[in-house]
Amino acid sequence: MTPPPGYVRSSTEGGLRIVIEGNECTLDPQTAADLLYRGYQVPLCRYAPSAARHGFDPGEIGHITPSAPDGAEAEHLILTIHPGRAYLALAGEVREVLTRTRDICKVVGE
Repeated sequence: MTPPPGYVRSSTEGGLRIVIEGNECTLDPQTAADLLYRGYQVPLCRYAPSAARHGFDPGEIGHITPSAPDGAEAEHLILTIHPGRAYLALAGEVREVLTRTRDICKVVGE
């Protein structure tokens, strides 16, 4: 069985830690809330220490978009990695990770 391409966990700062295709990205609490409850598209940026360990420059690698304009109603989060690879995470599970009622949420291929 092939492992999922990534996962979402809570960060030590109270936001979200997203690992996808070996890239580590973090969202601060406000940005995570904007994504999950307001429906904003947010950039996925490599977290500098992780990127440096793997020989990558920190910077934007893609974006996350809710599957509905109102983030609270979105069933999925669409994680797009440049140049156009897309993955899905269940928005309800990511909300549970943010509120720390769930430990981890898998990211799967679209």
